[in-house]
Parts: sequence; structure tokens; C-alpha cells
Amino acid sequence: YDKSLNADPGQIALAIRRANLLDTMGRSPESASSLNTYARLFPENIEILLAQANWLNRHDRADEARELIAKILSKDSANLEALAMMIQLAARGRTILPYVKKMVEIGALPEKQYEIGQILWKYDLLSMEGVEPLLQYVKDVLQQSPEDRVVGLYERLRPLAEPVKEVFSG
Repeated sequence: YDKSLNADPGQIALAIRRANLLDTMGRSPESASSLNTYARLFPENIEILLAQANWLNRHDRADEARELIAKILSKDSANLEALAMMIQLAARGRTILPYVKKMVEIGALPEKQYEIGQILWKYDLLSMEGVEPLLQYVKDVLQQSPEDRVVGLYERLRPLAEPVKEVFSG
């Protein structure tokens, strides 16, 4: 990572992966320092801001993470990653409905349905309280989408009709 970043420091995705790896290895201060350096070098880069917000959230600094995500959403109110993170963070005692409604609004665009499905899956948003508009959205997409890949993804998102029974052979 370091050699590649020294040769070309503009590799944002690589810098974020490096910071996440450092954090996973228990080198959180070094991870934060790396993200902060990149945030100073690329202050308008949304990917860096999202990575910082994720780092803050993982380290129980939700208020600071919310501030960063609010900054992202002020620049790009349709950023699905930021909306998903805000829904997760807002679920800790704040209202999530404005963010849920915004996601449903974006989902009205057929070209965004697959991406939203991926976000719903990645962030496990449908398991949270207060996301009823998203549950209805999933049902609507399943009934209306002509795209097989969208329907396949949304089938996995649909709530189960029956409890899961696991059979273990012994």
C-alpha cells in the first residue's frame, strides 16, 4: 500500500483500504491520521468524508460522524451511502423518516433501483424500526420492475412470510 501511495498519492480508494486495514489491525490512531491527511489533501472528496464518518462511527463518535454525513448530504443530497449511514446513525434516538423518504424518492428513478437495493442489503436497513416506507418501496419495486436483476435482488430483501427453521443433522 505504502509504495503505491507514495508513487501516486491520489489513489483515494487505496488510501481508504489502507486506513481500514490499519484500523482492523488495531492501529486506530494511525488509521485516523491517514484519513485526516487525505481529508486535508482532498477536502471536497466525498469518499474520504464517508471513510472518516465510518471510522468515527466504529469508534463510538456518532455525533461527529453525523456532522460529516450532514456535510456530505449538503453537497449531494442524493448520496445513497451517506443517506444509509445517516439512517443508521439517526436510529440512535433521532428521527430517520426524512432520510428514509429521501431514499424512497431517489428510488423512483428506475436507474437507481438496483443501487438502492444494494445499499439496503449492505446496511441492513430493512431490519430497523421506522423504515416502513422502505418496506413498501421494496414491495412496489417487486411488483413494477421489469428488470430481472432488480427483481432478483429485491426478492432477497423481501420480509420472510414464515419463520426460518433450520434442521441440523447429527
